[in-house]
Amino acid sequence: MAAESRLAATRTELDAIETRLRAASAEAGTAEIRRDTARSEAARAEAGLAGLRDRIAEAELRLAALTRRIDETGAEPLIGLSATAATRPAPKPPAAALAAAAVPPVTLHAAPSDPRAAQRLYRQALASTDLLDIAIAYSRAAVNGQARAAYYLGQIYEVGDGVGRDIDTARQWYMTASVEVDAARARLSDLPERPAEPERAQAWPLASALSDGVAELVWQGSGPFVVELAPEPGPPSAVFATPLTAARIALPSRPALAWWRVRAGTGAPTEWQPLTPE
Repeated sequence: MAAESRLAATRTELDAIETRLRAASAEAGTAEIRRDTARSEAARAEAGLAGLRDRIAEAELRLAALTRRIDETGAEPLIGLSATAATRPAPKPPAAALAAAAVPPVTLHAAPSDPRAAQRLYRQALASTDLLDIAIAYSRAAVNGQARAAYYLGQIYEVGDGVGRDIDTARQWYMTASVEVDAARARLSDLPERPAEPERAQAWPLASALSDGVAELVWQGSGPFVVELAPEPGPPSAVFATPLTAARIALPSRPALAWWRVRAGTGAPTEWQPLTPE
């Protein structure tokens, strides 16, 4: 009888454990569903934000184009009741004045980094033996958030290994890496203090990659820099400022920006370069 009682008690305990296990499994399934839902909502929110940025950039470009047309015709903007009144058109300005009129370019912003691309490009740099290819791969990895790639770029520019030696550019890359890399902070303290000379700044385009509305651009030189972009060679439609020799830029969906150049300091811009699809 005692054995049967213990057997019954054991079965009861096993049933209770099985019940708790089913409840835990159901709770885990619910938690997984909530996690997937949260991820989907985050992805939708990110896509909505990207779309909003595109619409803002498009509106700014349209406003700039409208402003240029108003300047070309010499007409005054009409507001409120004035818009319903007949106005005498102003005389058209001379062709030279029209040529001098410039549409203000839209200011673009950095695109979010891509950790997977950063690691891929970092490994590509480590495996390469071409000094310029190494500098380009490290540059793209750095603007995608790879701090050690930024540290190595600081070394590359400090000694001029595959690129033109430039202490100011080395300092900028060391500063970028210093948040995560202790050695970068040590190198910063050893660099000679020297003010930047914008009037002597120079730049040379090296590479570009265009993918999913994001442009990754690499150049060498001494900054600070302003990247200029346009649908075709001519007056720039958009600009991006940076002290670094690489950039990861979020592009508007319209107009399609297909060309880029870079301006260093107060110097003249480089020749226009096509954005290369990746």
